[in-house]
Amino acid sequence: MHIQKHILNLLLRIGFTDSEARFYMAAYQNPQKTIPELQKISKVSLPSAYRAFDHLRELKLVTSSQNNWRKNIQVVSLKTIGEKLASESLKLRKFEYELKKTENLLKLANYQEALAPIDIFTDQNQITEECYKLINSNWNHISCYGSGEKAYEIPGFKPMSDFVSMRARKGRTINAVFTELGDHTRDLLKKNQHELRNGKLHIDPANQNVMTYLYERQITIFQKDEELGKRAIVIHYPGLIRMYMANFNKIWEQL
Repeated sequence: MHIQKHILNLLLRIGFTDSEARFYMAAYQNPQKTIPELQKISKVSLPSAYRAFDHLRELKLVTSSQNNWRKNIQVVSLKTIGEKLASESLKLRKFEYELKKTENLLKLANYQEALAPIDIFTDQNQITEECYKLINSNWNHISCYGSGEKAYEIPGFKPMSDFVSMRARKGRTINAVFTELGDHTRDLLKKNQHELRNGKLHIDPANQNVMTYLYERQITIFQKDEELGKRAIVIHYPGLIRMYMANFNKIWEQL
């Protein structure tokens, strides 16, 4: 068996997805590349490459440049993965006993309560990352309210362009209320039908430093404050999500 195929099969057996295994192998054999470069080498889609990178980074199996998280990608060695698996195996045996004791409590627990109700990110790389997470989230329809100009300025032109193109390519629809009329907003309104957008203009001076994206599981807010700078605010709390959705629907019906 070809050694590369053998390693890919081993990675799949220990829990990697196919995209993660291919991305890992591409980075292992081609260190110091960017995510788009590794995407082409691994022959997975760009969203899959970003998801693979995010998950492998969470597992501390991949690192990148401190100045730009999408560049200089490096992965840990296969030996290190083996050592991590051996260590985790011991921990899992201990956890197994504890989980058996608390099984009834786990059945009563509400998973939503375990999530932080609100996360705030101020680092530009984190803000950009939240934009890509929004692209890859599990939704078919989304609503947004705010400045089309700030939607591009805060996370960055490239990730927001990817958001628009990938959303349309996947057939995901959007109801958009734009609160100021700038160059990007004019362009977006012209491309409504082509980009599966139902966009409306509603001048709102109080909401021209922010763009809010709403779907049933999450609210993502990109904001630029004169004193605090740029930030991404992610809301998971169901009560707040329902409140934001109700307010949006009320405004939408009035336009």
